[in-house]
Amino acid sequence: MTTKQFFRYSAPLCFASLAFGSAPLAAADQSRPPASVAEAPTVRAFLARAEAELDKATEAANRAEWVQATNITPDTEWLSSTNRAALANLSLRLSREAVASVKMV
Repeated sequence: MTTKQFFRYSAPLCFASLAFGSAPLAAADQSRPPASVAEAPTVRAFLARAEAELDKATEAANRAEWVQATNITPDTEWLSSTNRAALANLSLRLSREAVASVKMV
C-alpha cells in the first residue's frame, strides 16, 4: 500500500471516527441534545473537503519525496521536508476541525 492509498483510505475513516466515535458519550450526556439527521450532509461535506485537501497535499509531498530520493541535494531535502510538514499540519488542522465540530453538537 502506498502512502497516498494509506491516506486516501484511512483519513476519511479517522475523521468519521472522530465525528461519530463520541456518539455513545453524547448519548450518555443528558445535557446535550441528540445530534440531528440534518448534520449528516455537513459531515459528508467535511469529509469530502478533507479528502480532497489530503489528496492534494499527499501528492505534493510524495512528488517532493521522489525528487529528493532521485536527486539528493540540500534543496530537495528541504523541499521534501517542507511538503511533509505541510501534510502533517494539514492533518492536524483537519483533526482539530473534526473535534471542534463534535464538541459543537
